[in-house]
Formats: sequence, structure tokens, C-alpha cells
Amino acid sequence: MTILDSFKNLPVPILLPASVAGLAVLYTANVPATARIPIAASLLAVAFIGLTHIFTRLRYSYQLSQIKSPGSKTLEPPQIYYSLPFLGNALDFLAPGPGLFWKQLFKSHPRDTGACTLLLGGLPTHILFDPTAVQAIFKAKGPNRDRFNEQVMGSGFGFPRSEVVKFFALGQPASFEYNGREGLTAREKQEAISHEYLMKTDAVNELTSTFVFHMRKSLNSDDRLAKGQSLEIGLVEYLRPHLFKASIVALMGERLLEIYPELSTDFWEFDKYMLTLFFGLPRFVSPKAYKALEKCKAGMLRQQEICFKECNGEPEDPSGSVGWEPIWGSRANRSRQCFYKEVDMLPSSKAAADLAFMFGIASNAIPAAGWFLMHLLDPYGDQTLLPRLMKELKTAQRPDGSLDVSTLCGLTLLQSMWQEILRLYTDVLVTRDTRQDITLPFDEGKKKMLFRAGSVIMAPSYLGHHDERAWMDPPCEQFYAERFLVDNPETGLSQFSMNGTPGKLFPFGGGKTICPGRIFAKQEVLASVAMVLLTFDFDFVSYTDLGGNKTSRFPGPADVFQGTGVIAGNGDVRVRIKRKLT
Repeated sequence: MTILDSFKNLPVPILLPASVAGLAVLYTANVPATARIPIAASLLAVAFIGLTHIFTRLRYSYQLSQIKSPGSKTLEPPQIYYSLPFLGNALDFLAPGPGLFWKQLFKSHPRDTGACTLLLGGLPTHILFDPTAVQAIFKAKGPNRDRFNEQVMGSGFGFPRSEVVKFFALGQPASFEYNGREGLTAREKQEAISHEYLMKTDAVNELTSTFVFHMRKSLNSDDRLAKGQSLEIGLVEYLRPHLFKASIVALMGERLLEIYPELSTDFWEFDKYMLTLFFGLPRFVSPKAYKALEKCKAGMLRQQEICFKECNGEPEDPSGSVGWEPIWGSRANRSRQCFYKEVDMLPSSKAAADLAFMFGIASNAIPAAGWFLMHLLDPYGDQTLLPRLMKELKTAQRPDGSLDVSTLCGLTLLQSMWQEILRLYTDVLVTRDTRQDITLPFDEGKKKMLFRAGSVIMAPSYLGHHDERAWMDPPCEQFYAERFLVDNPETGLSQFSMNGTPGKLFPFGGGKTICPGRIFAKQEVLASVAMVLLTFDFDFVSYTDLGGNKTSRFPGPADVFQGTGVIAGNGDVRVRIKRKLT
């Protein structure tokens, strides 16, 4: 089959724009001279758009036919057709709504190809949705995500280009040292800090213990729930300020919220618009996005200036005996402050980097905890779920009422629910830049595809998490708490299992850039859910929308951009809450 043969398969209406250029000349001959130029220009623009669509459609049909033909040759992924030069598929890709673009795409593009190419603002972007290929790109050593990092910090958090270069060591010498390791780049030192204080067991347990202390303190400080009194609340509405405060204090110290108390409001305004900034929408399109970023950065900058004065420019040694202190908080944050100083970052960039650090934790953990509680207290869901989980949780509760977090994180049903919430509600775009040509295996190694240097490879988690072929019992769009449980043939009991999920489930990304905060995030969410359930009794009142109005449906994911992380709900579950009698 040649590219010209593809022309035969096109519907007649798609051929019409090809003649518009000629019609422009005939049509404008009968109109006044002053009107001819704009009319002709409009018709020519329509013709150009139509011809672009025809050409890209023909190319796509040809490339797809090559993919489908038998043979062992290595091919490139078919490029999805479009009508707007340079923009390509960008406008459709940026339409808000979880999975909306992919659902439209797979109405015409066969999913079994495993990949396709989109043109996003002039940049060829290869989309992977084959588990074998996804695992391979995670393991590949050549590709990096420098472009993504630069866009996140530059566009999303307002870093100047010169500060991005410092922060990520773009083109910088490997002159840093950490824990006896010499010759590190700035980025490698950041990775070492994250590994030391966000991934090692002792450090994470210390951080979680601090979080649990402040979460319990926050829950116990609510005077509206004195003994015996009840209160009608929205679950997420109630949980969010408590969890946010405990998380920020544990990570960043008490002084941040004392100096900048509006952060608990300003942060969520920024959270709404972060991806608007990341995707580069201009200020005149979304002035609120830029205002929210500037307001948060100004507050964080004020905290930076005051706290550095209070500690005489030297945060408490993160490797010393003090695990947490009120000015800078955790070892992880104190290490970051020392790193900022070492690379000579501007005060405004330190503030932006701290905002990014908080965003990575709070913007995902809080929605995840909200989904946990809403599903557990849904009166139209599985009514055995809450009693079974409560039975598990009590095994992780010590006689004094405190939590054994190690036991908690190993609970069978709780772990399955955690993974199911991440599967159903997480949408991340894992990206890699290709510095040289790379060939990836597909379909368990039965075929290969070539990806050219200078392009972007993207693995959207939504495609793996919502693949009906991988998650079919029950269907992938349904919440199923036991999805990750299997029967142990020896004991007859259920056990937690992640078998068969590589390349299909990756809520924290994968490979060398996998989220370093994932262990703390899990402990933080599970501990907060356990504390709320062990502290309060609940009676369902109603479902509500984002405006607080009663609805008849359980909340669904909000209409947000792709790559949001854990997607917040488009509503809440309203309940009457009361402290348990001890």
C-alpha cells in the first residue's frame, strides 16, 4: 500500500477543502475591492487548514497500514492527524476532563498499536500505552526529563531561566559533595538528599511520627466537637485544613504558617491553576493563575527572609540529633535550605522551590485521603467495607490509642484500597526527552518501534490505569476495594498482591525519576485516614457538588487538565460527625 492508496479511503467531504483556494479567486471576483482581501484570506486559511488535515490524514493512514502489515521491521509510531499547523493536537489535548482526549482518540486509533505520535505546539510527542514499552522507557538510561523539569519550575513555579540552570545543573560542572561522595552535579546532590530523608526507613518513620503528632493535635483542637456534640460537615472540606496543617508543619516547621497564615487558603487557589501555568497559557488568558502564583511566592519569600534571620543564616544541621524543629521543620527541608544556599539561589527562587516541594506532597495526599473516606462512607457502596477495614485498623492501634504505622502500612485491605484509589484517580504524564534515537519493544517483545532523537516520549498513567483489557473484573471505571487482593491457597486468606501490574500501574512515575516522596505520601494518607476513622463516628447526610448543593450522585473526578496527579473530586460527601466515646 502506498500513501496515494490511502487517498481512496477518505470520505468525500474531506476532499472539498482542496478546491477552496481556487474558489477564492472566483468568489472574490464579484465583490467590492475593499472586501476581496479579507474574504480571500479567510478562504485561503480554510483551504490551508483543510489541506493540512488531508495531508496528515493520508500520512496517518499510510503509517497505520505499515504498522498493521506483517513483518519484523522496526517502524515509527503513526502520527495522529490534525488540522492546525504547529498547534497540531494541542488544543484537543489541553481540553479539561480526565481521559476525555484519550476516549476520543481511541474511537479511531486502534489501541493495540501500543503507541502514537501527537504534535503538541510544534513538538512531536510520542505516546506510549503498551506495558512492555512503558517498562522499557522507565529502564532506559539515555532519555532524560530535563525539558519537563525546566518547564515545571520555569512556567509552573516562576523560576528565571538562570535559576533553573543552577537548580538542575544544566550544563554545570559536577563539583558537589554529599556524605563522602564527590563529583556530584547539583541534581545528583538533590537526588541524594531526597533518598536520605524521604526514602530511608528511619528518616521516613521519623517524619511520619511528626506528622501523626501534629495531625492528632489538629483534630483534638476542634472545639466544635466537644464531647457528645455532633457537627454536620463535608468530609473533604473538614479533612483538608487539618491534613494540610499537619503536613506543612511536619515538613516545613511551625513558623511558616505563623508568618504566612493565609497559605492554607492561597495554596489551594494556586493548586487550581498550576497546570494552567505549566502548559504556558498567557497571563491575559488566565490572570488569576499568575496572581495566585505571585501571592504564594510573596508569602513564602517573607517566611524565607524571617526564618533565615531567626537561625542566623544557618538551619539546624539535618544530619544532627534534632529530627524536627519549629523554624525549618524536618531534616528533608533543612537539607534543601542548605542546598539552596550552596548553589547561591535567589531568595525568590528559594520561595518558589519551597512552594514546589509543598505542592508535590499536599496537592496529592489530601485528595487521596478524601477519596478514601468518601468511598468508605458511601451509603450506596459496599456496606461491608467500613466494618472490615475498622477491624483491620484496630490491629494497628496501640493500647494508648496511638498508631503503629509499620503495622498500619502492612494491612491487607487498606493497602488494596490505597492502590485502587491511586489507580482510579491518578493522572500523571511521565515524560522523557530523547537525546538519540531509541528503539523500544512492544507487545511482550514481539515488535519494535523507533523513536527519533529530539522528540518527547510520554507515558500517561491514565492509559495504563484505565485499560479495560488490564482491569476488567470489575470494569476499570469502577472503584473496587479488593482489586489488589488474591486468595492464598495455603491459608485460604486474602493477601495483597501487585503481580501483573508493571507498566500498567505507575501513579508515582517510574525509573530513576520515580517520586521520592511516595513512601511518606503513603504513610501520611493511611495514617490520616486511620486517625479520622478511629476518632469519629459518621452518619451520612447527602452528596454535594462543589457549591455545596445536594446532588443524587457520588462525586466524580473534577474537570481538570491532564497530568494533574491525584485528581480532586467534583463534590463532597456530607456527614454528621461525632467523637467516639472512649
